Amino acid sequence: MKEIEVEGKTVQEAIEKGLKKTGLSKDDVDIKILSEGKAGLFGLMGANPAKIKISSKGSTGEPAGEKRPGMAPSSQDLAETDSSVKDKLRSILNLMGVKGEVKTVIENEYIHADIQTEDSALLIGRKGQTLNSLEIIINMILAKKQGNNRIRATVDTAGYRERRRKTLEHIAIQTAQEVQKTGKSIQLEPMNPGERRIVHMSLKGNPDVLTGSDGQGDFRKVVISPAKPANPDEK
Repeated sequence: MKEIEVEGKTVQEAIEKGLKKTGLSKDDVDIKILSEGKAGLFGLMGANPAKIKISSKGSTGEPAGEKRPGMAPSSQDLAETDSSVKDKLRSILNLMGVKGEVKTVIENEYIHADIQTEDSALLIGRKGQTLNSLEIIINMILAKKQGNNRIRATVDTAGYRERRRKTLEHIAIQTAQEVQKTGKSIQLEPMNPGERRIVHMSLKGNPDVLTGSDGQGDFRKVVISPAKPANPDEK
């Protein structure tokens, strides 16, 4: 499904319209909040409508949860990709002058790589930027070779991903509380797709806030907004 733009008096109304048009559930779509809308004269909505972009999750154009025939990788595909991930990471570590061992675990259509090294701080970098770059490079290499049988890789070291997950969950909850308190949307720092998903899932059960994504490319920003617009007459 291609990305579509939808307007409404509020962000919530725009989302509901978008879900009705696509026939998908909120869990199956990516939502970008383009405009939250502004109240018109005497607090009436509609002077500037809320506007969102909505699309099914995934970049292949199929509805979320569906795959084209033959897309599921075979055991041989997974084994070959697993070996390739190890080889490529070892080559990159060698170029960086980092001594370490690469361990992998195959889970569904993912290769989870863990780099065991004394130089983990160097590999992680500031806010995980170096580790994220390594992961992007590996997945770019895989994407070139695989065609439709898309297998993705994650790259970790010294348990950084788990620590980061806990940090993001804390940030999501604290930010949601601030949004509920102020009635104003808050935009988080740019994050990769995996990190954005952690934030979305952390707030999935919170009926008082909505989450969407803003920006282009892999490192977009999560926007946390109140589920109901603030009443301009309230102080």
